[in-house]
Amino acid sequence: MSNSIVFGSLAPAYSRYTFKDIFPDVTTFTDFLADEKIAPIVSSEITATVKIQLYYMLYAKYANTPIAKADGEEWLYDLVFTMNAYVPTFIKKDALQQTLRGYSVDDVREGFKSIYNHAYNPSTKPSTDTDDELPYVNDQNVNKTKKNVIDALSSFWEMLHTNLWEELIRKFQKLFSKIVSPANNIIYLVEEDDE
Repeated sequence: MSNSIVFGSLAPAYSRYTFKDIFPDVTTFTDFLADEKIAPIVSSEITATVKIQLYYMLYAKYANTPIAKADGEEWLYDLVFTMNAYVPTFIKKDALQQTLRGYSVDDVREGFKSIYNHAYNPSTKPSTDTDDELPYVNDQNVNKTKKNVIDALSSFWEMLHTNLWEELIRKFQKLFSKIVSPANNIIYLVEEDDE
């Protein structure tokens, strides 16, 4: 384990590997996911860009936190399992959130529209077990709504305020020790003056 640039060798050592011990850099992480044993079980929806982003987010949160399992290989497979379980959904949510960010206030003020059509004596008999529309209409009733600005912004806020990365990284929490204590204690020796 390398010493910290800032804290030198005072950083505590743990009896289990930390995330930083296993994946000291992004290349080690992406190479692991590309390994011929691992690659077939990594979801194809997880792009190279997302793998890099995921590494840095995990590193930021868990770099010096010991892993929860004593068996390192089992932990690696648990990492891949967790990625497959949550990252594809995260990718979809992230794409939706990016789309939402592109909308204007006027866009979110738009409400719903209901259209009620009526046809007198249509030439074909409508069936009760279908939702096909009649080929012509005699009259139509349209109902449109528009949200006020406060309601529109409030619902927009609800859709956007979620921090998706934080939500995703929390899913990996179970892979790391909840109780962290160093395996070695730092002992300071103080010499007393003989008088």
